[in-house]
Amino acid sequence: MKIEGHEPGLAQDKIVLQRGDERTPITFLATALPMGFVEGIEADISSPVPRIIGFKKKIGGGMLLGPDRKPIEETEINTPAFKQKVEAANLLQSTIMVTKGLESDPAVSFDTNREECDSAADYATKINKEMADFGLSGGDFNYVLKEILRISNPSLKKMEAIREGFLSEAE
Repeated sequence: MKIEGHEPGLAQDKIVLQRGDERTPITFLATALPMGFVEGIEADISSPVPRIIGFKKKIGGGMLLGPDRKPIEETEINTPAFKQKVEAANLLQSTIMVTKGLESDPAVSFDTNREECDSAADYATKINKEMADFGLSGGDFNYVLKEILRISNPSLKKMEAIREGFLSEAE
């Protein structure tokens, strides 16, 4: 694809991470996630699917039936164990997104090599540990992720400005 007057490439922006203490803020150079990247992560690190653990019951007893007159299945979706599995998968997926978003920053590097890991989940677990060992808090991690997603998906206001700029250049 070519767009006259524009260089190809993903959007980049600086992320300034203010720490909660007196240390100097950390500035990252972040790059937008390429199209289809999130879907690829979800294929590599799948979210758990809730198991059927029984059937819903009426208050007075007996199985609760759906409009099709079949028993309504009850899944583990609201159990603490399942919620923990979802959170764990989300953390691993998010870690891959942050790693990809910071890939172009020459100041950021990780000791873990993807090719040396058994799976994407193993890689994400090791990268997440490196981030924690460096001293990034959960809040720091979430802020960096949010900013990478912002760069990847401009807000409606920013999209409107881009659209207006595109239209004015087209005139």
